[in-house]
Amino acid sequence: GIIILESTGMRLGDLLKLRIGCIKPHLVSGYTISWFDHKNRRERPPMPVRAECAHAVQKLIEITEPLRDEADESIKDMLFIHRYAKGPLAGQVVVPAQVTMGKWLKGFAEKNNILDTDGKPYNLTAHQFRRTLGTDMLSKGTDLNVIQQVLGHSDPSVTKRFYADVKDKDRA
Repeated sequence: GIIILESTGMRLGDLLKLRIGCIKPHLVSGYTISWFDHKNRRERPPMPVRAECAHAVQKLIEITEPLRDEADESIKDMLFIHRYAKGPLAGQVVVPAQVTMGKWLKGFAEKNNILDTDGKPYNLTAHQFRRTLGTDMLSKGTDLNVIQQVLGHSDPSVTKRFYADVKDKDRA
């Protein structure tokens, strides 16, 4: 999931609704990913992704294959499914909730010793991957309109408000 977020700037809610056929081979760029942008209520055009992203998706499909036989028909082709280990949903195969992914990111930061300046586990959020992608694109000279399209901002003023102040590579 982290590789997809980092590669696409996708919103977490859209990530959790990806289907197993979201990655397609592309003759020029290697692979593309397609998804429905729920905030803007439209299908996003296919976006090029690195081979690492396509391989991570394939690995996730392989790992979750045994769960698909047990999953409800409505979620069998969802990319992100898992079995709850405890709590009221213990044993059930479901699509994780956004809050579950937030807890997973927190655990990921702790387990991988990702620390903030105070030496405490970094408060890693899915939205930070969108901000990092946008900042990285701007620092490499990408036009704000292209960044707006990639991030799915409906209004260019949103993109300008968050990224126009990043003017040089050192600050980015």
